[in-house]
Amino acid sequence: MAKIKLLIVMGPSGCGKTTIAQALANRLSDGQYVEGDQLHPQSNIDKMSNAIPLDDDDRWPWLQSIRQHCENNAIQQHDNQYLIVTCSALKKIYRNQLRQIQHFQWIKFIFPQGSQQLIGQRIEQRKDHYMKANMLQSQFECFQPPIDENDVIVVDIEQSIDIIIDEILNKL
Repeated sequence: MAKIKLLIVMGPSGCGKTTIAQALANRLSDGQYVEGDQLHPQSNIDKMSNAIPLDDDDRWPWLQSIRQHCENNAIQQHDNQYLIVTCSALKKIYRNQLRQIQHFQWIKFIFPQGSQQLIGQRIEQRKDHYMKANMLQSQFECFQPPIDENDVIVVDIEQSIDIIIDEILNKL
């Protein structure tokens, strides 16, 4: 069995997935970060750029791409002990699909939890991202919070990034 562990930072756009994933990779001297948004097919990016919400048919190929990327990384990885990936994983069925990723010692999800209002404010402040604030409502409408999912670490996004990372590391 591989020694590498998979951390998937999940949640709606603007909740801090990228910030947390990058900070985790920096704090874990043996962690590698992968931005899940970069694995979207161009058709998904085009839809989101035009304020068209993604549906299940759009997300399944993306989830498969993430799965394939993670499995390939785990097989080829010799130096790092952690792979940290961002992925909205809005529905439980999506998280269940990601739980099937092979070649990892274990898989854990990190859910940066915050109010829709706070997340909306964060999106408004972002520059150069295809996901705009007018798309946030559609994500919250389809979001299924990770209730009773024992492999999910929930953190409060109103805390500082250092406190969030400390909390995650203490729960690993």
